[in-house]
Parts: sequence; structure tokens; C-alpha cells
Amino acid sequence: MPVFRALLARLPKLDVSSGLLLFGFIFVVFGATLAISLGGSMLWRYQASADWQPVSAELSQLEFLRAPNQVKRWQVTAQYSYAFGGRSYRGQQLGLSEGPDSFENYWQQLYTDLQRQQEAGRLQAWVNPADPEQALLTRQLHLPLLGFSGYLGGMILLLGAGIMWLGVRARTDITLEVIARQGISSGTREGADYLSWFGGLFTLACLPLVFSMPAAVAEGKRVLLVLLMLPLIGIISLCAGLRARQRYNQIGATRLFPDPLPGYAGGQVGGYFRLTQGEWLEPPRCTLSCVHVYHVYSLSSDHNGGRERETRRVPLWQQHTQAYCRPSAKGIDTHFVFDVPAHLPATGDHPQAEGTIEWEVVCEGLVIQADRSNSPATRATLAGAPEHEFQFERAWRLPVEAGSGRARRAVVQPQRAQPNAATSQQAASPATAQPVVERTTKGLRIKGKREMETLMVIGLWVLGLTFSALGAGLLYLALNGQVLLWLLGPPLLLIGLAVLLLALIWPGLNVSSLVSPGQICATRKWYFLPLRRRCIAVHSRDQLELQHSMTSVDNQTTTQSFKLLLRSGNQPIALTGHIAGREAADALCKQVLDQLFPGPQPTLPL
Repeated sequence: MPVFRALLARLPKLDVSSGLLLFGFIFVVFGATLAISLGGSMLWRYQASADWQPVSAELSQLEFLRAPNQVKRWQVTAQYSYAFGGRSYRGQQLGLSEGPDSFENYWQQLYTDLQRQQEAGRLQAWVNPADPEQALLTRQLHLPLLGFSGYLGGMILLLGAGIMWLGVRARTDITLEVIARQGISSGTREGADYLSWFGGLFTLACLPLVFSMPAAVAEGKRVLLVLLMLPLIGIISLCAGLRARQRYNQIGATRLFPDPLPGYAGGQVGGYFRLTQGEWLEPPRCTLSCVHVYHVYSLSSDHNGGRERETRRVPLWQQHTQAYCRPSAKGIDTHFVFDVPAHLPATGDHPQAEGTIEWEVVCEGLVIQADRSNSPATRATLAGAPEHEFQFERAWRLPVEAGSGRARRAVVQPQRAQPNAATSQQAASPATAQPVVERTTKGLRIKGKREMETLMVIGLWVLGLTFSALGAGLLYLALNGQVLLWLLGPPLLLIGLAVLLLALIWPGLNVSSLVSPGQICATRKWYFLPLRRRCIAVHSRDQLELQHSMTSVDNQTTTQSFKLLLRSGNQPIALTGHIAGREAADALCKQVLDQLFPGPQPTLPL
């Protein structure tokens, strides 16, 4: 076993594109195998026996029975005699379909038809003229099995082909400058489309289960009701995708048009996008970041020679500005522009280190819209309509080169109003619980809250119980003879148990930290049980890093959450749980730095 794990550890790491291609290829092979092994082979035998000759036959044995050691799987067996070319032969091959299956009505009807043909003296066998020992008692197609294999195999094959298409699309090498000429998409819509596509296809693939349930219940097969969880998963995914798409449509497409194109390190980086749905409550805040992206490899914990890869994103420079908003006939054009120092690297490979350079701009603000649920033709700006506001946040990657180019359109930078105490308190109190900060005689104590929201915990329990029940039911049927269910039962059961274990462990994880001059002690706990305590000496401000951890949406409000990390060796140490909001995260980071390094210090971007 250690040798096998070491071999797996040495396999090349798959990127997202290769992983999608491999995962989709597995589905394509499985779907094609299912369709060909059942329906395809039947059609091939039907075509191959097209020139076989019918001769009179006589049954010596005909039985309609349940397959040995099988539950609810039926077949018809027969032995018959026939004459061809002046010689007598005996056969026992019934028809084009081989082996038992669960379509009891088909086998019952075939058994009845053969009995009637025998009683009326019209029974025939189809004989191969090239080899008279080969014969079929019927060339009737097993239509229920043909439809089942074609439908299910085709759906699985189509799902695999779609996943491979996503992999090919992810691998497509299109430069940012080419995309920017048509407007840069923030990519927010793609996740919703993928989820809707998967849920719709999965639901469509499971529809035969829904239609077969009434007959199954009438026959007493109530255990098969567990299979209804499969289309339920598809419906939930479809609804989640449609809801995400609806949230996206509240704002609409916000393609960014850079100005200048490309941006220039040593000149300006800017652009504009159009807000077509609603109005800004106040000019939004734009943040431009130059990020160094690289990979760090470390030995895996099993000490078998394997390597683990960690992707790090280190901001080299960051600047904030307030956008300039100009109403137009089609919406509100939102412009921004940054003056960028010349020493910063351009997009692409890092000139002095391993990894790449990415330039990203993030726009955040509050959008106010009219509630048009009762008046769909009313514009969002119509006076008197009920209004609601929600958080806007979109991010785009920009192409940047070295140069001194400047924007063609001059942007007026408005004076940013200072937020009052009520506004600050409201921004610091989102749905996600904030860490508690206390000043003690030993230093600054940060008590993190649990890392999952209640709704997420409930969702994990529901998902885990659903998959566990579904997997256990399919495994029960597989143990009782449903051979094909061995491909679904055990994996679904393992997934369900893993999700239940995650729902049990993850909600209780929290971290608390004690910050004193030059040192941080972080304690990891599970509920009230301490798991690990580490005290690290901090020598540089660069060891602290804010990392985006999650995005939550509640009542049409989007909240970005962050974690404060301490770099020590190859593995980062989490100092806090989720911190809701960038401003709250920046404020907490400043408090920690002030406690670590008392006295005046230069301000560095994090």
C-alpha cells in the first residue's frame, strides 16, 4: 500500500482543464458502454439475423421464471427443435436480448405469445443458413430495454461530453487583450449557467424513475422510492442555478471596456462598464491590484516522497479610488482610472521570479432598484415604486503592459464622503459573525466565531442524509441482485457519509489568537476542545496576509469574507475565522500590525 500511494503521489498534477477532460471522458466511456452493451448489441444482432430463414419449430420446454439468486429480475427460457436442410436440430437461444432484467411485463407478454403460437401450430424459429445450429425463437426487439439503455446511456454520454466541452473551453488560450476588445466578462454568470445545465440534464436523465414509481408502488416495491432522491438532487441543482441566474440578471451583464487598452504600468489603467439595472446609491469603490501568483511545493504528510502544491497570491501593489458615474440613455456608465507606478511588472510571467503577474480590478458599491414585481414594465428609476438596495461586487482581470499610455477619457475623481457612525456600524455587522477583539494585559486577543453559517450546516446535514439514504438503498438493491447498481450505490453512500462527517466536524472548528509584540499564539479548537496551539515569532509585516475565504448571499446582499493568515514556513496559519467585509478585515489587520510592531511603521499594502 505505501508503494501504491507513493506511485500516486508522483503522478503529474492535473489542472482544471485536464481534470474536466478526464472526468468527462469517464462519463462518456460509461455512457457509451451502457448504451452499446445493452441496446447497441441488440440492434447489431437484429441486423445480423435479417437474412436468417424462418422454419417451423416445436417447444419441448418453456418457462417464465425469476432469475436464480436474483430479486425482481425475470426471464424466459426455452428448449425447442427444428428441421433445416433435411436435418433435425435442437436450440435454446430465445431471442435478441440476453440475460434477465426487471421488465417483467415484457417477459410475461413474450411467454404468453410463445404459448399461443405453440398451441396454434404457428411457432417458428429463425435459422442461420450459413450455420444451421444457430437459431432464434423470436427476432422481436426488447423495446423497454432498448429505450432504457439508449435514454440513460445517452444522457450519461451527453453529460460527459458537456464536461469535456467545459474542459476544452477552459484550455482555450485567448489573450486578455483580444477578449478586452469585446468587453471583459466578470465570469459571474458562468457558474449559474453550469449549475442550471447540470441540474436540468440530471433531472431529465432521472425522469424514467419518476414515471416508473407509481407502478412500482402498486406492486409493493416501496423500497424503490429511495430512487426519487436522484431527480430531487437534479431539481435542487436546477433551482439553485436559476436563482443564481436571477440574481445575476438583477444587475445584468457588466462587461468592462478598458481605457486605455491595454493598461500601462508607468501610465494609467482604467476603463468603464455600464450599470443597466438600477442606480448607484453612491459612487462605488474600485480597487486595482497587481498580484504575484505562484506555486509552492512541499513534502506530503505521508512521508512517501509525494509533493503537495499550494497556490499563493501575493499582492505587490494595490490602490483604491472612487468611480465616476455618468447617466446615459442605456444606463449608468461607471468610469475609473488609476495612475500606476512604472516599476510594477506587466501581465504575464514574472520578470524576476517564478510564477505569473495578474492585474485585477474589483468594483464594490450599493445599488438601489425599484421593486417591479407588481409592475414588470416599470423602469427601476420610476418615482414612487417600492425600492430595495443590495450589494454590487464584480471583478475583472485586465491586460497591463509597460509604457506611459494614458486614458482617452479624463475621469473626474469625486471627493469621498466620510461615513458616519451609523453607516460604519451597519457595514461592520453583516450576516456573518465577526471575530471578537479584546485588549488584555497579555496582548490583543482575537476570538473567532464558528466558520460556517447555520444555513450551510443544515444544508450539509440534509445533503449528507440524502446521499447516505440513497446510497444505502441502492446498495441494498445491489446486494439483492441489481448488478448495475453496484456502480452507483457504494460511491453515493461514501459521499453521503463524508458529507455527514464534514457537517459534524466543520461547524465546531474555530480559532483564537493572542497577539503580543513580535509574537502570535494561535489555538485551534473544536467546540471547546483544544486541538493545536502554535506560537510564532513575527519578524516582518509581510508575514501577515488577508485571504478571501467565501462569498455569501442573503436577501440579495452579497458579502465577501476574509481570513487573516500568518505565513510561517510552507503552511499558513489561520489567525481568525471569517471576517465579513473588506473594510472590517483591513481594520483588524491594522490592529494586529499595531500590536505586533508598536511605534510608527510604514504602511504596506496587504
